[in-house]
Amino acid sequence: MDWTQIIIAVISGLFVGGGLMLILTRKEVKDGKAAENMQKVVDSMQKSLDAKDRIIEEQEQRRKELKGDVDKKDAKIDELQREKSEMRDRFEKEKSEMRDKIDDLSTKFAVASMMRCIKLKCDDRDPPFGSIVELTGLKDIDLVSLSKPN
Repeated sequence: MDWTQIIIAVISGLFVGGGLMLILTRKEVKDGKAAENMQKVVDSMQKSLDAKDRIIEEQEQRRKELKGDVDKKDAKIDELQREKSEMRDRFEKEKSEMRDKIDDLSTKFAVASMMRCIKLKCDDRDPPFGSIVELTGLKDIDLVSLSKPN
């Protein structure tokens, strides 16, 4: 075997085995693998961005739920404050009415005490001041009508 046959055998081996094609298309294969790797990186980043967007949406939904809860609690607090104010006003009004009633009853008791009969268990009543009292604020008033409950 001479050199020409060896060279022809090598060249035909390269053509038949695809070795020459491999040598000639090496750059395209390298670029294709680089593009494939780049696509994998892009897909990985897209998955990360999708996960991030999903987390942001979940957090936004949770924030809205919490805001709704806070709004409900604020409304409940406002309602309770209103009820408390109404109860306080009603209590103050009742307190004022009771104070007026106590003052009225105290006045009636004082008048009745002054009109008490000196002679006990008799038909002949003898109150110390008679039936009409001349007191400050009680001029010309029948004391018997003052002692009767309303």
